[in-house]
Amino acid sequence: MSDERHEIPPAEIGASSEIAEPLPPEALAVEQRLEADGAAWRTRLPSDEGLNAHAHALADQAHTSSQAPAGVATRWPLGAKQGGAGRPAGPRAPFRPNRLLTLGAIAAAVAVVVLFGFVLQSLGAGRNSVGTEPTQTASVTTTTEASPTVASSPTASPTTPATPSPLPTATANSNTSPGTTVWAAPVSGSVIVAPALDNGVLFVADDSGALHAFDAATGAPRWTIQLAGPVGGVSMAVANGLIFARMRLDTLAAYRESDGSLAWGRQFPTLDVGTAAVESGVLYAVAVDPSDQQHAGFLYAFDPATGHPLWHTQLTGMSVDAISIPVPVVANGAAYVSASRQGAGTTSDNLLIAVSLSTHAILWSVGVTGRDLATAGSVVYVSGEASDLSGTIPLSAVAASTGTTLWSQPIANTGQAGGFLSPPLVSGGTVFVSTYGGYAYALDAASGAQRWGMRVGGTAGVLPVALGTTVYISSSNGLHTLDAASGAQVWFAPTGGATSVAVGNGIVYVGSGASVVALRA
Repeated sequence: MSDERHEIPPAEIGASSEIAEPLPPEALAVEQRLEADGAAWRTRLPSDEGLNAHAHALADQAHTSSQAPAGVATRWPLGAKQGGAGRPAGPRAPFRPNRLLTLGAIAAAVAVVVLFGFVLQSLGAGRNSVGTEPTQTASVTTTTEASPTVASSPTASPTTPATPSPLPTATANSNTSPGTTVWAAPVSGSVIVAPALDNGVLFVADDSGALHAFDAATGAPRWTIQLAGPVGGVSMAVANGLIFARMRLDTLAAYRESDGSLAWGRQFPTLDVGTAAVESGVLYAVAVDPSDQQHAGFLYAFDPATGHPLWHTQLTGMSVDAISIPVPVVANGAAYVSASRQGAGTTSDNLLIAVSLSTHAILWSVGVTGRDLATAGSVVYVSGEASDLSGTIPLSAVAASTGTTLWSQPIANTGQAGGFLSPPLVSGGTVFVSTYGGYAYALDAASGAQRWGMRVGGTAGVLPVALGTTVYISSSNGLHTLDAASGAQVWFAPTGGATSVAVGNGIVYVGSGASVVALRA
């Protein structure tokens, strides 16, 4: 298109006395608005030369057919036509288009432009609707945030995708037989801490200091972060989108389930801390002063969202095992902690302590040999360690409200002098334990009477897990699946060195060496 603009000269006065009448104010305002609209589109119109030629042809046709009414003067009259009546002969004057003709051309041009744009838009929309839709790639940038309540927080490297080789691949579905491998994935080091399962994601910590997240159903990696050191203890707690882990010896930290970023970290300047437990929206942990000869113990309560301490109390007169700091169990308005009398040197002086959650005072303490706890209803179950070389280990039940011992049964650890029991698992009115010597037992939760005992071989002693009517016992020779009622073996998976187990969604997750394996339950 031509950008040249052609000025339209004012009306010429011919030989006649007819003069253009001025327009009324209302009409003049409309005309001015139309002229402004026309000027905005002028650059989109064809050049005046072509428009003039077409207009002259229309004028010639109109001149031969009719004459303008008398007394009516055109505001922009056509130039003199050669040989026309009352007009001097001579060359044709430049065409000055009639206003209506100009506005008509402008309207037509606008319609063409709009129609052309609509066609282009339709073609573009059609391309998007039938072709490949645009792909959006989301990236997660992990930032390590320092806790506002701690001077020195644990560090974690930026989140990076896990890249196991080969990648976990699904090899079974819901119709496959129990014990079939669903997926398996290598990790950076040996899996000692039990995997944690939450919101369809499996969290696995290894002894290289890496924390991994996998899709629990497919094994697809979500993220991996490198922590300041390996996660301590035997388990991790998960709640409200956070993973709670003990770091080093003196730090509790919370990591976001979504991307592994650090939510908060709390370092104890002079204390060592144990594995934390979450109950009713509060995080509880036991700490011990390693520099104190009596190993003075403390119970702490934290806000799990921020790590801010809510309260703490000293376990006066009690010593806490500084090598294997106990995990508190919370129920019935109290926190239960295993300890010993200060100055005692043998496990026979072990104590079970109940601390009030409202007053923070010690409610009662009772001499019970054991370290690992579980609660069910109004009873606390305590699994012990061998106090001598007799090969028997006590399992006890204590009334949660008074500390009264309800029953205590010696568990045979045949073939293994000394040793210990796994933490107790209470399910369906039965208490299940396994021994370091490679045995599994089921006892009546109310009376302590033995229901069955089964040799699984290898070395066990890791927390059993249950799903429905099946109990899973991990041992150094693999994963044993036993019928909860009879102890009969349902199936066995030679995973080799099964050290930790989690179960959920019809799948059993086993930490085995430097890998995690998912088996159909």
